[in-house]
Amino acid sequence: MQPKLEELKEDWLNKIVAERVPELKSKYTKKSGRTLFSNCVFSKGKRIYSEDSAIFIPLKREHICTGCLRYVGTFTQDRTLKLEERIYFRCPFGSHCKEVFCSETCVNEACYGIENDGIGWHSLTCVAELQPGHPLFELEALSKNSHETFLFVWRVLAQSIARASKKNGDVLSEILTLLSLNAPLPWSQLVVRSLYPELKDTRKFKEKDLTAFCNNFEEYMVSEGSKLVGINQGLIEDAWSLFDLGLRNKRNLPSTILEPFLDPVLFFHVASAIEACALTLSSKSGHLHENRTEQIVSSIGNTNNTFSASEKTSFLMISPVMSILKHSCCPNSQLELECNPNSVSATLISLRAISRNEELTISYIPTNQNLVRRRSELYLRHNFICGCSRCKFESRQIQDIFMGELRFLSNQAYDESSYHDSELILNELIRLNTTEFDSLHNLGVSLFSRGKWRRAHHVWKIGYLQSPKNRILALQRNKERVFHVTCSEKSRKKGDERKNLKYNILARDIWTSDNILTLKQCNHWIQLAENYASTHNGWSANRHIGVPTTDIPICVIPQFLKEWNEVAQKIIIPRVARTLHLCTHKSCIRIHDAFIVKYTAESGQNYLPIHRDQSSYSITLALNDKKEFCGGGTYFEESKTTICPDLGNLVLFRGDILHGAAPITNGQRYIIAAFFCV
Repeated sequence: MQPKLEELKEDWLNKIVAERVPELKSKYTKKSGRTLFSNCVFSKGKRIYSEDSAIFIPLKREHICTGCLRYVGTFTQDRTLKLEERIYFRCPFGSHCKEVFCSETCVNEACYGIENDGIGWHSLTCVAELQPGHPLFELEALSKNSHETFLFVWRVLAQSIARASKKNGDVLSEILTLLSLNAPLPWSQLVVRSLYPELKDTRKFKEKDLTAFCNNFEEYMVSEGSKLVGINQGLIEDAWSLFDLGLRNKRNLPSTILEPFLDPVLFFHVASAIEACALTLSSKSGHLHENRTEQIVSSIGNTNNTFSASEKTSFLMISPVMSILKHSCCPNSQLELECNPNSVSATLISLRAISRNEELTISYIPTNQNLVRRRSELYLRHNFICGCSRCKFESRQIQDIFMGELRFLSNQAYDESSYHDSELILNELIRLNTTEFDSLHNLGVSLFSRGKWRRAHHVWKIGYLQSPKNRILALQRNKERVFHVTCSEKSRKKGDERKNLKYNILARDIWTSDNILTLKQCNHWIQLAENYASTHNGWSANRHIGVPTTDIPICVIPQFLKEWNEVAQKIIIPRVARTLHLCTHKSCIRIHDAFIVKYTAESGQNYLPIHRDQSSYSITLALNDKKEFCGGGTYFEESKTTICPDLGNLVLFRGDILHGAAPITNGQRYIIAAFFCV
């Protein structure tokens, strides 16, 4: 890139960040290059920035409207397809094109431009009317037979040309947007790196350290890789020639708009950026299937860990602001894709509390890999070796890590269900500072999540004895005292006479039971919770580390606690014990936590993402009638079933089963969630 253009790009990026995201600021350092920093404080789960003007490229075209990117379904035999009593349109240029549109507006915008305002980008990529031998026809054939990256570059450049051709379009801004994308190495080298044989053999990563891996890779590049680089360089040059010749044959394109984009350097740069850094964002949002209310909305976390019953849709995103974000294996933010009824947007969300002037980071790769695997993949794809706090900890460079970074590491490990790693980090924190009583509590939580609940209670007890004024440890100690509920063998036999839990034939390790509570009891408990919330700053939303709920712990309301313990002792525990073939001795089954949860459709929390509970077994006890809300219920990922018990009934299930709360679309839903240790 020319020095003047590079300087112009840096000034333009500063301006874009300042105009679009005043909460952020862009800085340039010799060590990291251009990076994004926070201009204010962000709490966990806060939306930092939403990008709706980026270029999104769907990876599954058959299910996506080419114009507005909304979900439309699959093809039928006729020219149009019918879904939910609406008509969808295929490409007007020819029946061989696989693009589909949801309305005439989308057809006109993508194919012809709106009211002759600019050029329709699809008219630059459609080959339905072209014959073999035409440069663009041959470009599509070359891409399908070699590298699909060429198709994505073609689509990106076509959309940029179409945006620049509009009345308010800016050619220079579109060019600078593409040049702002990170391209660490030439495309031909990146392709060879991504195909390196040892990258796909996970067993070798456990046996070799990073130095040995890099040495082997350099030997490979000298012996075999150099030939492959030459072959791929020839392919991308052929693709560029076909692209250049094909667009120059388009007679309706003004040369003042077209010429700046017909630059081989720009073509190669975009190809390299897509191969290395273009983020593949996935969505399973309920918006994709608008009439299905029992969807599980994707959790704020890694996009590879989203769960839903809806169709998965993946996109490539081209954004100048998002491209500035640097990598960390322990990131403080996450990109999430949102599919709205008429558009797609990407949102940057904080994964933890972010302080002022803190650098914003995301992860370029899946973080659930070992150290050598992560570093090797980053070295091959992005040409750098990560030195974040997580990599330092795993490479035993603990002396170079701040205490605060260790706390973030332990929280990340816990959020990823890596409880053993979280335990190791917390033990190191406590060794370095014996007054880390909050870390002592978190250590108990990690132990509890690994099924070591006796040891976890022992850790909490030691922590409380050392620091009885610590609020978290005091609350935990109080929970153990007030939920110390047992039942005698007589109560268990009496429970035999009651209606026992029914095994759910649709899913394993899930049971249901009726007639736990009466209507009067349910209404009374809801009123107790609402009265408490009105005098104690509302409902809590930050009690749980991994998946927070809008709830109130039962133990803080004395009358509620007394009545709950009576129901648990006389009805719930006997039924659970009989169902699981357990004795009722106090050391065999214990209530770890119980709280009332509130889901609200209009405002507040209306769903709960997929997760696992900190329990051996969990129950969900419904407190209001299903007529008072729409949707809702406990969704179980493995069986793809949703169970929504009626008032006074419960669902019992194993705590390690992946489950979530299906969103409600109207009204309010109240439940009691309780965790049992067995």
